[in-house]
Amino acid sequence: MRGTKFGINEQFPEEIEHKRRELYPLVKYFRDLKKRVVLVRDRLFVDGKEIKAGDVVIPHEPMRSQRNISPGPHRTPQQSGNRPTLHISSQSSNQIDSTKL
Repeated sequence: MRGTKFGINEQFPEEIEHKRRELYPLVKYFRDLKKRVVLVRDRLFVDGKEIKAGDVVIPHEPMRSQRNISPGPHRTPQQSGNRPTLHISSQSSNQIDSTKL
């Protein structure tokens, strides 16, 4: 259907759609970190490990692509390339080591 204004989307039951909506910000976050992200129905896998919506808290600082970062006169290149820290919920039964993601 390339070149037309029509497209095909998967349709899921409402409960799965609700879970997917919770996972979409995580998908975007991990893709910005250049991770391999797969969303299967209502389950999110990052580099082969399943991630639950409540396991990860996305930092408030927006991610910027490395190619868009240019150090200003008041910042060194080392300071401008720092990534925000990934915070893991302590209530999760599956603890995630952010250094291995």
